[in-house]
Order: sequence, then structure tokens, then C-alpha cells
Amino acid sequence: MSKEKSSVENIFIEFNFNKNLSSRKKALDISYQIAIKRYLEWVTILKNDEIESLLDKINTNLFITGYSIENEKFTKTKYSALITVNLDLLKIKNYFKNNNISFFLEEGPKTLIIPVIKYKNRSILWDDPNPWFEAWMKRPLDANLTDFLLPTGQVDDLITLSAKHAEDFVNYKIKNMSTKYNAEEVLILQLEIQQTQGFYNLQLLVYQGLKEEKLLLEDFAYKKEKNLEKSILNLANAFAKKYDDLWVEDNIKRLELESYALVRLNYNSFSDWMKIKRFLLNSQNLSSLEIRSMSNSSAIVFIKFLSKEKLVYDLEANNIY
Repeated sequence: MSKEKSSVENIFIEFNFNKNLSSRKKALDISYQIAIKRYLEWVTILKNDEIESLLDKINTNLFITGYSIENEKFTKTKYSALITVNLDLLKIKNYFKNNNISFFLEEGPKTLIIPVIKYKNRSILWDDPNPWFEAWMKRPLDANLTDFLLPTGQVDDLITLSAKHAEDFVNYKIKNMSTKYNAEEVLILQLEIQQTQGFYNLQLLVYQGLKEEKLLLEDFAYKKEKNLEKSILNLANAFAKKYDDLWVEDNIKRLELESYALVRLNYNSFSDWMKIKRFLLNSQNLSSLEIRSMSNSSAIVFIKFLSKEKLVYDLEANNIY
């Protein structure tokens, strides 16, 4: 069953208090706009100006199912609150389809971040200070479609993986880290800082640790600040958004290539059926399987797949006809 609801968390609202206005209502109105904007950024590949244009046209309240407020504070001059907004995904999907907006709602794989910083010819991972690591600690790791994880830096982490191990892509070390944190992907984020005449230049190289591949970041930019820590935090946020876009874009392209079929599968026993079902569920060529009917000798299933030829070849290779 597809997920019908989703939440956008950690929306911090603060403004000057006005006794003539309902502060909570104003805070909720602002949080609804922020929630819808963030979600559009996550699940589409629309540019910022296109998202702003959409927000001007839609009534965000129609897509909201509820909210929760934490740390609400009133002072003589200010109102502040931390708000979670719940979204109706069925209404959002229908809006996307009716307006021909490409989207992908499924969350990305659990991805472990290894933030290595290089400064003055020294590479740092666990040692203090590592402002690149600190930037990922400051930002909410659940604020994206991708489920980012950050290592805790316990003693066994320090023993398992050093900055040099990460830079040299020592495969078994990286796999051990992924196993500990139950991560499906490991991103080694190498940030090099160069200082020239008082200005900082940041260069980010990204490697998919388990695949041992460099990730190409085209059209990637971040807001530069005079303050180094702010620039690094902006870079972390910009990369997280870009990584979401890559995930969504890849899956939109994959879905555009999918085909659909009703397939009758014959078998001689329940154990044969379980073997067939297990194979189909684990197939990289299938994205969806739905059992429509079954008996003691056959089953009819509805499947979504990428390549008919590859599917038939894989089935025959496993003696499934």
C-alpha cells in the first residue's frame, strides 16, 4: 500500500510579537508555506523560481492534514515555535498529475555521511576541529528525501575508519562502517579549504564509497559567506538538496521506461511458488509486484518492469516459465 501521509519536521518560526494579531495562526500560515516548499524541493526537480510560482497559485491549506507545535514561546517582543506539518500525499500526487509535474515520492536509501576536511595539507575526520562534520551535526539529517546518517564517532568508529582510509577507499573498512550503521550507501564527502588573501575557497569532491565511484555534481552552487562556518553549512544544505534532486531525477527517468503486464506463473508446489515470489521480489528489473489471484498450481500477478527481454531471460535462467 502506498504511503498516504508525510511530515515536514523542524520548521522554526520566529517573528516580532503583535498583540493585534493571532501569533499562532500567523506561525501556522508561515509553516504551511515552508512545508509545501520544502516538500516540492524534495520530490520534484523544479527550479526555485518555478516552485515560488506554484506557491503563488495554490492554497497550501488544502494539502495539510494537521500539525504539532513544540517549544512555543511568547515574550513581550517575540513569538517563536518549532512546528511539524503533516501533508496529504494523495492530494499532492493528484495535483502533480493534473498539472503534468514530474515527481517521485519514495524516500532514498539510508546513506552514511563521512565528512572529511582537508586544510593546509592535513586531512581530518574525527579530530577536533572538523567544521565540516560539525555542519552536518547542526543541520537536521531528516530534512531531506534521502535518509542521511552521521557516525557517532565512538571509539570503534575511530578504529574502523580513519581519514586516510576514507580518502584511499579502503573497501572493507567502508563496508564495516556501512554494516554498523545499517546503511545502504556511504558517501565520502571530501571538502578542501584553501585560504587566499583572507577569502576561503571550498572545493567538494563526493565519492560513493560502496560503489567506489565519483559522483559528478553538475550545476551545483551554494551561497558563499564571509564567515567560514556559515559557508560550510550552506554547502552542506546545498549538497543535500542536490543529492535529493539526483535521486528524484534518476527515478523519474526509470519510471518513464517502465512497462506493465499481467503474468500467469505456473508451479508444482507451494515451495516452488515461494521460490518464484522470492526471486521476483529481489529482481532489480521489477519495481512492483501485486498478486491478483492464485491457486494451488498457478498465480496471476501484476508487475511493473524495465525490460521485457531481461525479465524473460532472468526467469528462464531460474527455471521459471
